[in-house]
Amino acid sequence: MNPITILIVDDDAEIRELIAMYLHDHDYRTIEAPDGEAALRLFQAYRPDLVLLDVILPGMDGFTVGRRIREQSDVPILFLTSKWESADIVKGISIGADDYITKPFMPDVLIARVQLQLRKSRPNAANEVIRFDDLVIHRDTCEACFRGQNIPFLAKEFKLFLYLAERPRQVFSADHLYEQIWDFADGDVRTVMVHISNIRKKLHLYARDTVQIETIKGAGYRLVPTVESSRPAAQPSSIREAIIEAASELFANRGYEGMTMKEIARKVGIHVSSIYAHFKNKEDLFLQIYQSVLSGHLQLVADHTGLPDTRPTKEKLDYLLRSVIDYQMKEAGKMRIYIRLLLMPSGHFEQDTKDELLKLERMEHRMFADMIRKGMDRGEIRDGDSEALAQLLILFMDGLFWEMQRYDEKLCLERFEQNWRQFWRLIEAR
Repeated sequence: MNPITILIVDDDAEIRELIAMYLHDHDYRTIEAPDGEAALRLFQAYRPDLVLLDVILPGMDGFTVGRRIREQSDVPILFLTSKWESADIVKGISIGADDYITKPFMPDVLIARVQLQLRKSRPNAANEVIRFDDLVIHRDTCEACFRGQNIPFLAKEFKLFLYLAERPRQVFSADHLYEQIWDFADGDVRTVMVHISNIRKKLHLYARDTVQIETIKGAGYRLVPTVESSRPAAQPSSIREAIIEAASELFANRGYEGMTMKEIARKVGIHVSSIYAHFKNKEDLFLQIYQSVLSGHLQLVADHTGLPDTRPTKEKLDYLLRSVIDYQMKEAGKMRIYIRLLLMPSGHFEQDTKDELLKLERMEHRMFADMIRKGMDRGEIRDGDSEALAQLLILFMDGLFWEMQRYDEKLCLERFEQNWRQFWRLIEAR
């Protein structure tokens, strides 16, 4: 679900931060401007869903800013100011303001007024816009814009781009995308590759460093935001990474309940409100950790199953398994996270996390089955059911994972050498 974006215009940085904190607590995304000129620039770039506008601003006053915004949009405008005289209220309303809140204000009153105006302007709560910071995708008009400039996607390119943008970080095969976008019309899945290439070129030309479409070897494609923060250049991406790292450590050691926003902020050395500049809420932060762990695991397998076919299958499998063991030994924290994910009850979150794990397993299964099938074709693996052998390999890897939780590194490696030799003798061509 796309967060509702609110533009806060006030020359007092502390007031802007305070309002932003209140709004973040109610899952709103905020952008901030210290003066009228900046407000108009940000309005053009982000097209917010509501504007909180102070009257007294340096340079261009709030009345002028409100008038300029109203000339181009019906977005709700709420004046938020210490000017309480009736003449000022009448002037604000006359230029098109939807409400007028005087300082000092009560947080619950501010939120109630904001929610009221949003209900009026968004009666159906339709998510017609997808935002990746400066990149805005309009479902209703089939347009994608970067800082106000339209990206010239063709019809099928936009439909494919929208499908991926609605499902960021999810991996889809070319066959799946072809079925969804072209409905198996005349042509073949190579059409997907051509359109992905065209989309990448246009994103690079018109909206560089916003999102990218990654190729996951042996699995398909996914769209990944390259700019993750909710505020434009408000904080460096390293802060976001530090938040994820701190939250991951807390989740690994204490579980979901122990992963508190207060403790995360303390570890990173920031104010709690700064976390909400990057993540909608605690569940959103957890799901980012979750997706990161799953994507990292899939990428590790994909990188090694995609080795050149000239390598013997045994060598490819040996390299893959040793890489997995090495990764799991070096990333003990991520392994604890993975174990906790496996133990999370179904229905704990709005998003079905167990379903994501099953998708990962199915992708791995397809990649292993393909590798084994090629080994059979070359006479390196005995003929049989490649799907069944792929499942057997997954069970072998699962066994390695759980053994690593019980034994020290030396004993685990010894058991791996013994079990791996036995496994290969089972599948090796005679």
